[in-house]
Amino acid sequence: MINRPFQDTKKIRPGLRSLATVTVCVVVAGCQSDAEWVDQRLDRVLDASSDDIGGDSRVPDTDGWMAGAGNAFPPDRLVDNHPPTDNPPAEELRFKGQSFTEADADQIIERMTTMGEPDPDALELSLEGAIRYATVNAIDYINAEQNYMLAGLSLLIEEHRWEPNFFNNLTVDSQIGSFLGLEGRFDSALTVVNDFGVSQRLPYGGTVSASLIAGTTNLLDNFFFEGGFSNNVDVVLSADIPLLRGAGTTAREPLIQARRNLIYAARAFETFRRGYYLSLVTDYLDLVVQQQSIENGRRSVALFQQVEERTTSLVEVGRLKPFEADQAKQDTLFEIDRLSGLEESYRLAVDRFKLLIGMPTKQSVSITPTMLDLDAPSITPDEAVRIALRLRLEIQTNRDRIDDLRRQVDLAKNGMLAELDFSSSILFPLADPGRTLGFDLSPDEVSFGLGVQYSAALDRVIEKYRVRQAQINLEQGIRSFQNARDKIAIEVRSRVRAIERSQFSFLLQERNVDIARNRQASIEAAPDRASTRDRTEAVNALRRAEDQRDRAARDLQVAILQYLTASGRLRVDTEGNLKPIPGMKNEAGQSLVDGEPEKVDGAPREGSVAGNATS
Repeated sequence: MINRPFQDTKKIRPGLRSLATVTVCVVVAGCQSDAEWVDQRLDRVLDASSDDIGGDSRVPDTDGWMAGAGNAFPPDRLVDNHPPTDNPPAEELRFKGQSFTEADADQIIERMTTMGEPDPDALELSLEGAIRYATVNAIDYINAEQNYMLAGLSLLIEEHRWEPNFFNNLTVDSQIGSFLGLEGRFDSALTVVNDFGVSQRLPYGGTVSASLIAGTTNLLDNFFFEGGFSNNVDVVLSADIPLLRGAGTTAREPLIQARRNLIYAARAFETFRRGYYLSLVTDYLDLVVQQQSIENGRRSVALFQQVEERTTSLVEVGRLKPFEADQAKQDTLFEIDRLSGLEESYRLAVDRFKLLIGMPTKQSVSITPTMLDLDAPSITPDEAVRIALRLRLEIQTNRDRIDDLRRQVDLAKNGMLAELDFSSSILFPLADPGRTLGFDLSPDEVSFGLGVQYSAALDRVIEKYRVRQAQINLEQGIRSFQNARDKIAIEVRSRVRAIERSQFSFLLQERNVDIARNRQASIEAAPDRASTRDRTEAVNALRRAEDQRDRAARDLQVAILQYLTASGRLRVDTEGNLKPIPGMKNEAGQSLVDGEPEKVDGAPREGSVAGNATS
């Protein structure tokens, strides 16, 4: 800033007042609806990243996602470095035991039956309803959405660094000098400077800036005498550009990485949605299987009771020995105890499922017994591996991160260069800040500046270490990528084989159910030919066969979903439900959607991968 001659005035010039007015307007404009302003820009970058990865990816809804600013440090809060802990010793605790009396079988059956009865006010929860509820309330889902948002906010922060950035700095400075001679006067000065301007980063390194500097200086002889004022308003343009170290595309590395990180976050969120759907459906089908197992257990208890009643009647008429009645009653009690364990396990599983979808555990629910009906795919393991290596979003991200590591090597090598920076500036004042906004371009008023600074690359030891670190990180990244591909290949192959095994197991268990039912029917047709042991073993065999068949049906559907997930072919719509892809068929053999089976590398690779949800 050039010092202006003292002017005989006692007030700040209008030019300085105008500059202060502009500054206030800029500050006020920046305070408008901060949350809405941020959300609008966050929506923009999230929509763009969703379009980049394609498919049916979901964009988190930023409306109402913020819980509020809150008050982190209320004025009445005391700082306590020793929060209290409630942990009394054992001698201060009390425990009241209960006396155990043996209850007969009828009382046990009545109590267990009451505990197993559904709550009439329970919320009916279907698979679709659970998914819809989870996408709004589940903690894991909300955290995944907010991780995606955080990546978007990081990009917005970095983008703002590359936008024109306005600044306004107000400085108030005072100076007091020493006494001057015998007159008893002393030098004193009060300086007020306001620096308002804008700076901009350059694409290949460096910055340019323009600032308007307004200042006033008041010189006083002492506290009782009037002094002179000096007002000046100057315009300064400057540029600082690196030519070697820090120049080129390395200057934009933070912005490049932030944009790529947002794509990675979009892929990670979509991968989470698919994995979350698989986890949710798996747990839901487990509940359905447990429900069916409980129903099978109740039928088994009823059959055991029939055997017990028949055996007791035969003992009373002397056709069987008394121990057989005790044996039948014992088998009934064992089955009741097993049923009680199943019901308790089911209640625990329901509570865990509530936690998974973000529902309060005190909410009573009734799980709708819905079972998927997906046809198994016709595909070989090698074909499935080729599809997975092309479609899996995780492997795409791992591959792209290798490029990030290569750029880090280039960035580290750039740090080895010498520093050669070019700087320039020009300052010209306003002609008369009190009367006009024109510029005074007189040679004695305009100030130019050019400079070149060179720093030799003498001490680059740390930079050499960093280059080697970046090279090692790159080698590790390449090996990790190759290892991830091998793991995916192993996983996909195992998923295809798991489908074949589940199909085989399901067919066997259906045959076992038929055999158990035929055995039960033959005993009922000729009851006198079967002993009590024969009857109880037949009931147990039927119950086990039905349980294993239901479990095999669940395992087959889960295996198909796991294959779709592992191969990168699982698609989840914006509501979180399974979206059929061309080639999926329902149980009647009709296509759920129009279109031909998907092709890989220009040739059809897979037959029908059917699927729909049926009750």
